[in-house]
Amino acid sequence: MSYSGPMPPANSKPTFHQQAAKASLVAPIIAVALDFFTNQAGRQPAGGADRWSGLVVGIIAFCLILAGFVLGIIALFGIRTQGKQKILVPAIVGISLNGFFVALGAVAFLVAVHLSHGLKAASSQTARAPVTAQEVSDSITKSPGWVGKSTRDGVVVVVISVPPGTPLSAEIKDAFGGDHLCMSVAVSNAQGSEPVTVNAADLSVVMKDGTIHAALSPEEMFAAAPLNGPQLRSAYPSTATVAAGAAKEASVAAFLPPEVDPSQIDHAIVLLDGKPLTIPGRFLSVEEKAANLAKAHR
Repeated sequence: MSYSGPMPPANSKPTFHQQAAKASLVAPIIAVALDFFTNQAGRQPAGGADRWSGLVVGIIAFCLILAGFVLGIIALFGIRTQGKQKILVPAIVGISLNGFFVALGAVAFLVAVHLSHGLKAASSQTARAPVTAQEVSDSITKSPGWVGKSTRDGVVVVVISVPPGTPLSAEIKDAFGGDHLCMSVAVSNAQGSEPVTVNAADLSVVMKDGTIHAALSPEEMFAAAPLNGPQLRSAYPSTATVAAGAAKEASVAAFLPPEVDPSQIDHAIVLLDGKPLTIPGRFLSVEEKAANLAKAHR
């Protein structure tokens, strides 16, 4: 006849270890029920659950499961003095259930960490490298686009559309999060007698059918840009002042709505110190750009 341990006390009041075993068994059931009913009650009309209530309930449920696991282990230590009755089975079942949920949570955490690292690595691998000066030049000169030029009081203003499908336009799309038409407004004041200021918000284009499109607000563009920051504002300035006789020209970036077709632009209008200047121009092919560039260097 095998010995199964000391006989339990005659009184019916459960001991601490029996209560611990029972609590270990009940804890995961309460945790699962609490999580289920709270999520059902906390669902909003749109179908989404309240994030904060879900987080609090999740923490409470985890604490219940962890406590149940610990209580199950503690309960097993009472078998030596109180026997197996009302301790062994509920404690083993409780430890198994709570251990399963603890292991499941640990695996989910490790998977989440792994996926997070994978996404970061993929993001860093697919991040576009900044365009070089050569790529900027090639984007402008080796693709068809609209070009306009005008002068006033020795000030030369050149407006050029950034052709789509080029490295420069791809960088602009990534930086500002849209397919806006970017227009570069370059100002040379080498022959001027007074400083001039140009603002990207003052640009507008008149289409061949008479439609007028004004440049988008630079501040709104920067505010909505995914990569907004000092470096982006430095790379695409919205305003510039050029001193009289300055050898180096300055340029600003103006953005037009995506539906503007540069091949249909008749002329552009910019404000120099608040005074409008009409910039006549036309859409040039790659060959025409190359011919104009060669003529300018003669």
